[in-house]
Formats: sequence, structure tokens, C-alpha cells
Amino acid sequence: MPRHDTGRLDQLTRREALGLLGAAASTGVVAACGGTVAAQQRFASVEQPTFASGAVIRTLQGDLDPADLTDGATLFHEHVGRADIDLAVEELRACAFDGLGCIVDAATGRRSAEQVKHLNAIAGRTDVRIVMAGGYFEDIGFANYPVRVAEMSADELVEELVGDAAAQRWGAFGEIASSLEMRPDERKVHTAVARAHLRTGIPIFTHTPHESCASCAMEQMDVIEGEGVDLGHV
Repeated sequence: MPRHDTGRLDQLTRREALGLLGAAASTGVVAACGGTVAAQQRFASVEQPTFASGAVIRTLQGDLDPADLTDGATLFHEHVGRADIDLAVEELRACAFDGLGCIVDAATGRRSAEQVKHLNAIAGRTDVRIVMAGGYFEDIGFANYPVRVAEMSADELVEELVGDAAAQRWGAFGEIASSLEMRPDERKVHTAVARAHLRTGIPIFTHTPHESCASCAMEQMDVIEGEGVDLGHV
């Protein structure tokens, strides 16, 4: 963006910013920077973020004051849960040395009891805080919903999401996604996640198709915002 426009960056709405990013991607504009990134053991927030009174970050190791994570990096979309608990713990130990303080474990479908057990076991052996997330992912060029999701109503999905979030201590809904053309079931899932957020206050994270799609983020936001969600929580 030309320098004379940079003064408006802090005034852009999330929708405007994503619109600009989508336009840049569609025209093949790519920014790159060189140099070597050195590992470090401590990260610090450039600006102190603000949170609503009483806000917490729900991790498997307990609820945290958001300020507790301002001096460490957070990776908000990863897949750390696995049956090889020892390997996961060792990888997290190495990441903590490089400054990782928190990791959000994304789900692409409903977790089994064994998967929940494994992730809790990993959390119990690492100083890296783990946020368990949950939801349903579909991008038909990559993955499809289980048949049962197509058979469920939006209200049934809301009840399942809210119930699992409470039983498994979710700290986020995700990962949620959509295809290049949003399908009816994908719209239903986005609607259900938005309503589950309104019931629980749990934030949402989602992404657009792997092929890139300038309009998909806007469409997802339209559905979520249409249910009354403040996009500051997305």
C-alpha cells in the first residue's frame, strides 16, 4: 500500500481490511522479506491488548487471565493432539524454548474420547498452555463433513457444540471453513457455530479454501455476523 494510505490502516474495519487482502491476493501481489529469524526464549506484546472485564482464556491447564499470555507467542491454529504423547511433549518443550507460551489445538470433526484423553495427557506434561478447540471443517476440494452433519439441523448442531464445549473445556470454535462456493450444509454449520458462540462466548476461528478465494471470507462473515456475532470475536 502506498505510504500516503498508511495513516488509515488503524481506521480500517475488519471487513475492509479483508477486502483489501483479498483484492491483493487475486491480483498476485506478494510481499516478501529476507533475513534469518533467530530463535528466542521470550516474546513480548508490542501493544498491551485490552479485554472485557472478567475475560478468561480457557486452557486445559485451567482458566487464565489474558494478561498471563502477553509475554509468550501464541499459535492459534495447530494440531498437537496425537497418540504419541511423548513425541508431542518433546516438540512442545522445544517450542517453549523458542518462546511459545500457548497453542490452540484445532479440530476438523467431533473428537473421540481417546483423542480428548490424549490431548489432556499432553497438556498435563507441558508448560505450554493448550486451548482445545472444536468444530466441523469442510472444503470439498480437501475434506467433507460426516454424513451425520448433513442430517442434523442447525439447532441440533448448536446443542452438540455447546455440550461438547462444556464437557471438554473448549476455549475456541475451530477450525471452521467453507468451499469456493458455500454449500447449504456449510452455511448451516457457520450458522450453528455463530449461535453456539452467542451461547458460550467462545471465540471462532475459520479459514478460506486452500486455493485462495477473495470472496469466501466475506461470505463467511456475512453468515456469522448475520446471527448477531461481534466480528471482534472471530
